[in-house]
Amino acid sequence: MRRRDDARHSRQRARILEVAQRCFAVGGFHQTGMAEICAAAGMSPGALYRYFDSKQAIIEAMAEQERQDNRRALAPLATADNVIDGLLRVVAGLAPMWGSRAAGRLTLEVGAEAARNDRIAEIFAAADADVRELLTAALRTGQERGEVRRNLDPAATAFVLIALVDGLIGRGAFPLPVPRKAVSAALADLIRRLLAP
Repeated sequence: MRRRDDARHSRQRARILEVAQRCFAVGGFHQTGMAEICAAAGMSPGALYRYFDSKQAIIEAMAEQERQDNRRALAPLATADNVIDGLLRVVAGLAPMWGSRAAGRLTLEVGAEAARNDRIAEIFAAADADVRELLTAALRTGQERGEVRRNLDPAATAFVLIALVDGLIGRGAFPLPVPRKAVSAALADLIRRLLAP
C-alpha cells in the first residue's frame, strides 16, 4: 500500500479551500454544491472526498484557516514596543483586503449564512472570539503600560475595532469610492485618536 505524501496532501487541501472560497464568494454557501467545487477544482468527486467528506467539512476548515490567519495577522501585537504601533502594523497588513472583491463578498457571505445557520455561526464565532481575546489582552497591556487610554473598556473597544475592520473588508464587495491608501490612513488616524491617552 502506498504511503500518503503529507506535504502534497496539505497543498491539495489548501488548493481546494482556495477554490471553495471563490465558489462561495460567487454563489454563496447554501447555493454552492460539492459538484460545483469539484468542477472548479478540476477534480472528480471521489478525489475531492479524499480531502473533505462534506461541504460542512470545507467550511469548518475555512474557519480553522481563518483562525490561524488571524493569529498570524495579530502577531505584531505580541512583539510591539507600543500597542498602538503594533495595532497599526496589523492594520497595514490588512490593507490589501480593502477593495478586494473576493474578500468582500466572502465576508458578507459568511455573515449572511451565519445569520441563517446556527452551525455556521458557531464555527465562525470561535474564530471571532479568538481575535477578540487577543486584541482585548493587547489593549489591557497597553493600558497597564500607559500607552492606551485607561478609561476605555478593552473588550468593547476590541469588538468595535473588529467590526470596523470587518466592515471595511465587506465593503470590498462594492467598488471602492476612495483610494486604498486613503482608507488605510483614515483608519490609522481613527485608531490613534480612539486609543491614545
